[in-house]
Amino acid sequence: MPEIVTIQSRQETYIDSSDSDENFGTSNRLRVDGSPRRWTLIEFPINNSIQRQSQTVNLRVQEAKLQLYPTDSGGSSTVYAVPSSIQWSETSVTWNNFADVLDASEEVEVASIGWVNSYQWKEVDVSSAFASSLTDISDTITFVIKSRSTNGVSYRAGPFSPKLELTVGSDDDDFIEPPSPMVRDSNVLNLLTCSFEFTNPLFCIIAHDYNPR
Repeated sequence: MPEIVTIQSRQETYIDSSDSDENFGTSNRLRVDGSPRRWTLIEFPINNSIQRQSQTVNLRVQEAKLQLYPTDSGGSSTVYAVPSSIQWSETSVTWNNFADVLDASEEVEVASIGWVNSYQWKEVDVSSAFASSLTDISDTITFVIKSRSTNGVSYRAGPFSPKLELTVGSDDDDFIEPPSPMVRDSNVLNLLTCSFEFTNPLFCIIAHDYNPR
């Protein structure tokens, strides 16, 4: 059976083009804006979070949901994923050194976020970030949230920091056993037998085995 695993972000921060040398790793806000450009970076541990799953089974992420808690209402934005172990630190990353610690060429657009309302958890489907099996995904995954909207939004860090909900299972979880062709209770056995020896090929005989009380 598939298992739902909720992962807390390991680190999160934002970078600001208008304050390009400043680090915001200690801020309790994750800001996303189009003018000035502010991008949010969120990193989640993956493999360590699912170690309780059997290592002998070919596991894969069947569904992934990014959960964010906005502190104000704001416009739309785009979520990008970097599913590789590129190292960066929330206490040192800035707008100016962003390209050095995170290779933008590896970014893959995985989701769009529409208008968000303040103080209501926002859930975003990021399943496309896990298109391959878990054996092809490294220890961490980073999400970068960008926006072209001038109506920016802030998400909470700290106690309400982002979460990633994964539905994890094996390929065998997709198999559904077909129902039995025979229905029986303590009184009646209904067996449907179709015969094609008659003129009408749709003619069927329904046999009843009745067990009287």
